[in-house]
Amino acid sequence: GMCNSIIFLDSSVGGFGDPERRGINIMMIHDNSGMSVVANEKHFALLENSGVVENMCWAQHTWRAFEIHLGAGEESQKIVSHISSVLSDREISILNFTTFETDLILVQEYQVGKSQSCFAEFARYGVEGMLEQIEQKEERGKQSNGNKEAHPLRSALMSGNANGTDRDRPPSEKTVRFTDDLKSKTNAYLQVLPKPLVLVQIGRNVLKECFFAIMKQLLANVDRSVITAPPLLGCIDSDKLSCIASENVNGNRSRRENASSMPSMDATQRNSFFWAYLSSKDEVSLVIEESSLSEFPEGSLLECGKSWIGIKLCGKDIPFHETGVVKTMSKPYEAGVQTLNMSTYSTNVTLVREEDLDMAVNKIREALNGAETICIGL
Repeated sequence: GMCNSIIFLDSSVGGFGDPERRGINIMMIHDNSGMSVVANEKHFALLENSGVVENMCWAQHTWRAFEIHLGAGEESQKIVSHISSVLSDREISILNFTTFETDLILVQEYQVGKSQSCFAEFARYGVEGMLEQIEQKEERGKQSNGNKEAHPLRSALMSGNANGTDRDRPPSEKTVRFTDDLKSKTNAYLQVLPKPLVLVQIGRNVLKECFFAIMKQLLANVDRSVITAPPLLGCIDSDKLSCIASENVNGNRSRRENASSMPSMDATQRNSFFWAYLSSKDEVSLVIEESSLSEFPEGSLLECGKSWIGIKLCGKDIPFHETGVVKTMSKPYEAGVQTLNMSTYSTNVTLVREEDLDMAVNKIREALNGAETICIGL
């Protein structure tokens, strides 16, 4: 059930905020589903020469990065979520990653020109203009009384067919993946990851001192993913999920209590994890479990405030040409919830503050299929 995958990234092509483009070296996102890798030309060549690439599924089209430099804070996350929403409405499929200092939006090579036009519009509006647009959108949402037209992604996810549209898909588009021949047997659902996460930055001057801790975590996660690998994507028994969801709703227990006592998929939920290594030309960021901070040398990490809880979209292997994934998972921002986002090869994980978890889950469920959307681990 493990899926190790890779995306080849060319140079950064634009962005918003700080005009200096720093570029990406390599990003590794690891969870129970496998390892997703985003690599620039140099690092891709290293992986290729080592023979690793031939054992991975990989996206055949090159991707390009747009960097958003607005610093940390609620306003910057609102703008990133708004940009993701606009790109989705323009039928541009994206991947989104949050580092300690930067937000990265990746688009496939054939959509670079269209994306550059959008970012030129964002630059003309500026930060204040975009915040004004967001306020107007929120006001329109309140006046509509929730009568919103369903996004095509919602229909695709909930119908058991997430193949998307071929409108913007080049004739040669063909994504190589292990799950090409699998047919989904259940609707999309959400999983709340059981352990609090933190976003940290490692100074370049102490990176060598942190190398042992990084490798220790990476290898430990490999062991965990092998031992507790979940069923193949799309092959989870929906009746079993419904049973878990019912107990979560009626049991009146806390999230952490539920994580240790669910009757089904118990070990899988307890041992689910999320880990990310994000390296650009001048920063290295990590998303790690809060409990593992002590493994790093004292003073080597710069922490980003309080901890985060991950919400993972499960049950579908979403193709790259499908739009609206990041938009859907960023819906909590409309309720004033700060979010961080991490795309993977086949799905998406959104990070929120623990005190905002219930609100965030409700907003994402609303964007999918309302109360019928199952959420495990809550």
